Amino acid sequence: MDPFLFVVLLYVGGFLISLLILWFVIYTAVRAALTSHRQAMADERRPAQRYVAH
Repeated sequence: MDPFLFVVLLYVGGFLISLLILWFVIYTAVRAALTSHRQAMADERRPAQRYVAH
């Protein structure tokens, strides 16, 4: 195999793997934020409960 082609494939592969990792990080952060937001909205709809120390 031509060494130049090998290097190009290596860079393209590294780039694609980097994109996949970046997508996963962003996806996880957005999912966590939405879950937190949904929970906060659900807590607002619930009547306030007084804290009772046991």
